[in-house]
Amino acid sequence: MRSSNCWTPRERVQGCAREPEQDYHKLPPALSAAIDASFADWKNNNKVARLWKKDASLWSGTDESNWLGWLNITQEQIANLISFRKLAQEVKKAKFRHVLLLGMGGSSLCPECCA
Repeated sequence: MRSSNCWTPRERVQGCAREPEQDYHKLPPALSAAIDASFADWKNNNKVARLWKKDASLWSGTDESNWLGWLNITQEQIANLISFRKLAQEVKKAKFRHVLLLGMGGSSLCPECCA
């Protein structure tokens, strides 16, 4: 075994007991099987199409449909381009120098909580 000061960065990531040619990007077999089963479930039960239809039964079926607005956010925002252009003009006119963007994990709740 080489001394640690001779290892390449890749060998350091792989760890002392592994040889550089070993594939260290593999998931444990049980986790890999669970992921494969989940992919198969989504495919066999048409879950991607159901997601785009905002089908809350993909989860608990309670209030998830209230939280799926992100699916069509692109179309909604494109429809508001005039508002965004107006805002951009106002910001330029006011000579803003700094912006604070609030967010938490992709959620829209942070600005609401901090308001």
